[in-house]
Amino acid sequence: MPGRSPWKNQPRDTSAHVIIEKYLREHGADSEVKKVIPMPGHAAANQGRLSLNRGARHFGVSPSAWVVDQDGRRCADGCPDPQAPHAVVFLLWSAASGRAHVYRQAGGNPDNLKYNPHRKGRRRR
Repeated sequence: MPGRSPWKNQPRDTSAHVIIEKYLREHGADSEVKKVIPMPGHAAANQGRLSLNRGARHFGVSPSAWVVDQDGRRCADGCPDPQAPHAVVFLLWSAASGRAHVYRQAGGNPDNLKYNPHRKGRRRR
């Protein structure tokens, strides 16, 4: 089907805009202050993480957001207790600082990137 992707036709996710605006007003980008938002379960926390990532891009900042369990450990798919309380932890960087952070992580070598759009469809070493 030609035309726009169905993902692009979805309405803009603005549910995290208030949180992002407050963070930027209080701390600004590049502050390295981690904010924790409690959530009732893993699914809700993951949805909050996605909303923060999408919303931060609307503001032109680079987000870093992850889900933690009730003990503060990072939690991903295959969560041992998805109904237990979880939280979203996030911080925001300016776009330039976000790029510099990724560059440092990769050591300047694009082959070391976790995701390299230029190698799409090819296996990572």
